Amino acid sequence: MIGPVRTRMRNHLPELVLAVGLLFTFLLFGVSLAFQGVPTTSEQWQQLLLNITTIGPFVAAILYGGYWLRGDRLPSRRYPRIGVWFLAGLVGFLLLNVLIMVVWDQVSLYEYFAWAEFAAAVGSASGLGIGIFEARGIDRAVAAERHRVERQEVERRNDRLDEFASVVSHDIRNPLNVAQMRLELASEECDCEHVDHVVSSLERIEAIVDRSLALARSGTAIDETEPIDLSELSEQSWRNVATADAELVVDDPGSVEGDTDRLQQLFENLFRNSVEHGSTSPRSQAPEDAVEHGSTSPRSQAPEDAVEHGSTSGPSESTDTDEQDGTSVVVRVGSLPNGFYVEDDGPGVPEDERDAILNAGYTTSDSGTGLGLAIVDRVARAHGWEPRIVASDAGGARFEFVGATDDISRRTDSGADTDVTTQPADVSTSR
Repeated sequence: MIGPVRTRMRNHLPELVLAVGLLFTFLLFGVSLAFQGVPTTSEQWQQLLLNITTIGPFVAAILYGGYWLRGDRLPSRRYPRIGVWFLAGLVGFLLLNVLIMVVWDQVSLYEYFAWAEFAAAVGSASGLGIGIFEARGIDRAVAAERHRVERQEVERRNDRLDEFASVVSHDIRNPLNVAQMRLELASEECDCEHVDHVVSSLERIEAIVDRSLALARSGTAIDETEPIDLSELSEQSWRNVATADAELVVDDPGSVEGDTDRLQQLFENLFRNSVEHGSTSPRSQAPEDAVEHGSTSPRSQAPEDAVEHGSTSGPSESTDTDEQDGTSVVVRVGSLPNGFYVEDDGPGVPEDERDAILNAGYTTSDSGTGLGLAIVDRVARAHGWEPRIVASDAGGARFEFVGATDDISRRTDSGADTDVTTQPADVSTSR
């Protein structure tokens, strides 16, 4: 018996509430017309207005509650509980007032009916309100608990992933260091053309280890944030990158709430990507590794990363200094209405590659790993931002980070130039 009633409540509670509200509306005028007819005297009008002002607000609340429930603002599994409160309020408060009326035998039959309708309207409206309030509270508590459990699960996965990456990095780095030292001793004892190739391969292995560890940690949840001035952070990140003769223009990007170390990682990867794959200058003047963060291996010997903007020229073509004029790339950092962007005036990213280029492992180079922009993507999403790639006004690549802030703050120094141009960094002093 209870099961079918709960099912009907779940499927038809909004309609039931609306039907009760309409019934009360009909009774509000019907009882008056049945006992008194059309009001003609001032006393009858006063009695009708009294009924409307005392019963009408509760009837209106019942009608609005039924309309509100029809809007699917609560899951239907909460309806049976709301229905119990609704009916309990109606029946309970009505019976209580009926007992009072039996004891108080001093009123007319019309007043009995008006009193009963008032009690039923007040009880049902109160029960409906309590039921909706309780159901919303339960729903919020369940959602909060679900979010807490999901966050704990994400943190556990991140911890396991970080532990795994650290163990793998440690186990690979130890024999790698031994191999590098042995190779250095071997190079002192003999002059062989194969040594340089082995050195390059070992440095590439080291770069892959560093990038894989950075990728594993880039998407972990961010617990603590702080206000970050994007102008200062972008200029600091630029100094950490071997930029050859490239130029940085900081166009008042404002500030955001975020993790400083992660955002520095984001900017450094974007800058390396722009410098190496946006520049038309010889490759010998730019570092080869576009994604390594904090590597101690020489940039001039590191392999090319696979995050270039759709370039089809191979390494041999990019190092042909006799056929290139060598113009430097200009990288610009600026603000958006709800975020910021980093763009360059290089060759840009083909439209059909813009989605895939942020995926880990996507590369257009035989020697690349495709991790640089994947790190950028994960750092952005860990902050709750939506990264997207479009074309810049100059035809290059433009990386936009939407949702970085609802009201991005901007410096308001009067009379100050909003463009801050950073001169090319000295390659010999860059990391």
